[in-house]
Amino acid sequence: EESSASGLPSHACPSDHLPIAATFEFCRPTALTAIERDALMARIQELDNQQAARWEALTQSLDQEQQRVEASVMPSSNQQSDHQEGKKKAKAKREKPPPEAIACVQRRREQERQCKAEMQTIRQRLANSLSELETDALE
Repeated sequence: EESSASGLPSHACPSDHLPIAATFEFCRPTALTAIERDALMARIQELDNQQAARWEALTQSLDQEQQRVEASVMPSSNQQSDHQEGKKKAKAKREKPPPEAIACVQRRREQERQCKAEMQTIRQRLANSLSELETDALE
């Protein structure tokens, strides 16, 4: 009380350093139970499986569309082989694909980008919804 009234240093405490002591008790951090950890892993695995299936379905659909477009607008292999026989050893210059094929590739890339962005958003939403314990369990 004297120190708080008159300040330090004083007659009772000649130093302006105040002695401080502290004790610390180490506590084990709480962790998920095995059941909670298994449920979390099941949620993550389910999301991963859903996204893999979605990507596979999109890829198959886009592959079929691309094959259909290429079959309808690209020259057949017979025409190409007849054309190449006439030039014998001359290197065949790769021609620019028809506009329909270019548009198909552009649509494919846009759909793939959109799907990836949506899947990233879903994964981020899951990560943001995790508690601190769940995040620690994943690390």
